[in-house]
Amino acid sequence: MLEDVEYTPPIVENKLEEGYRVTVRDEEWKLIVNPDREDELYNIRRDPMEQENLIGQELDVERELRKLAEMKEEERLRAGIEKLRRLKI
Repeated sequence: MLEDVEYTPPIVENKLEEGYRVTVRDEEWKLIVNPDREDELYNIRRDPMEQENLIGQELDVERELRKLAEMKEEERLRAGIEKLRRLKI
């Protein structure tokens, strides 16, 4: 039954003083896009304590997870624009 359901990795966005931190995680990988320092990529199956940052080393994985993070950012920006439009009415 669940075989027909497309898996979507969870995406979490945290507001910081410097901007937003976006975290995308699937069953094996975790990407953290930081506004104030180097981004982070971990293989959470092999490195559950997140000790080895693999950013720049697993480019295909990074690219795919970054697409999801960018979609989340675009969603937040669209929501902000829509909120501004409603306030001006």
